[in-house]
Amino acid sequence: MASQSLRLITWDATGTLLRVRGSVGEQYKAAGLLFDLACPEVTSLNAAFREAYTEQSQHKPCYGSTCTRKTESGAWWATVVQETFKRCGVEDAPLIMKIADYLYHDMKRPDRWEVFGDVHPALSWCKAQGLRLGVLSNFDDRLNGILSGVGLRSYFDVVLTSDEMGMQKPQPEAFHLALKHTNVQASNSRPYAAPCLAGRRPQSASFARSTDQRTLPGRPCSHDRRSTVFRPGGKFGS
Repeated sequence: MASQSLRLITWDATGTLLRVRGSVGEQYKAAGLLFDLACPEVTSLNAAFREAYTEQSQHKPCYGSTCTRKTESGAWWATVVQETFKRCGVEDAPLIMKIADYLYHDMKRPDRWEVFGDVHPALSWCKAQGLRLGVLSNFDDRLNGILSGVGLRSYFDVVLTSDEMGMQKPQPEAFHLALKHTNVQASNSRPYAAPCLAGRRPQSASFARSTDQRTLPGRPCSHDRRSTVFRPGGKFGS
């Protein structure tokens, strides 16, 4: 069994549990072709998407949920899609809005996502140790449905997104909210760990420093992502 000091593990979603099948650019190009749009190259769409997503995230963080006039996630993503195609030279706004609406709903489909091969064994092992598991992700309100569709939702006691919380990782308040939702009580007399396994180590390390908790080391994954995930038989660090 796992150490009693370790009671909850939170996981990021994209880049840790699953990823978009293919790439965002491939999904955007395929959607454009369905609407008879002469689409830009996938590499151009990928680059434009990263710029548009970053800009929109800075302008309206948490998918617009923190704005004075709350933006629904569908409208938030429509702006990203429009800006992505605009940066690639496509100016047909009415057509791009149709593509954006299609993509928003299409990306809910489980076959649009790929679960990393070591995720099911890792989650099963953690549950067998009696650990509470949660997802804490800078994602929108579609995440619960996506996790259900790909067969992962049942592993988790709670799924919290930045859209719902109105805050983002690595803000400590987000992690404390995960503790509250899982009824895991903090104890000053006996430190415990509630590590976050995420695609970006600096985020989990930042939380560990700010809350005096420990991150969870694991064995390097075989595929190309920067997270570490426990495999069955993995050991907890001190």
